[in-house]
Order: sequence, then C-alpha cells, then structure tokens
Amino acid sequence: MAEEGLLERGRLGCTQPRKVAAVSVSKRVAEEVGCRLGAEVGYTIRFEDLTSPETKIKYMVRFVSSDPLTSDRWNAAT
Repeated sequence: MAEEGLLERGRLGCTQPRKVAAVSVSKRVAEEVGCRLGAEVGYTIRFEDLTSPETKIKYMVRFVSSDPLTSDRWNAAT
C-alpha cells in the first residue's frame, strides 16, 4: 500500500496477536522501508508507544488497538 502511494493522505493500523509480533514486524517493515523505527513505521504495545507525528504505518496488539486509532495524536495529521 505504501509503495503504491496509498498512505500519502492517510495512515495504516495493523493489529498483531502478541507484543513480540507487533515489535518484530514493525522493525522488519521499518528496515524494508528504509526508515528509523518510530518514524514512518512504529508500534504501540502496552505501556510503550514508539510512534511519532510522521508515523504512517502503526502496529498494535489487539487489546490496545482501539485507543491509538481514535486518539488526537494519531488522527491529528489526517
């Protein structure tokens, strides 16, 4: 989606079943995209939020997925 330009005006939230999955997948995608983790690609798990206002792809654990998508910080740039 990002390669096709679909994230230029929006953001993508991806849920993962476990904390380890959210962290490892976000690290892998950040490497493939060629950015620092927490910049264009980040993650939110319980008690840890490694995102920024520039984050376009955000990985989350299922039980924290509803709050980050509706928070002002996540929606402020859209």
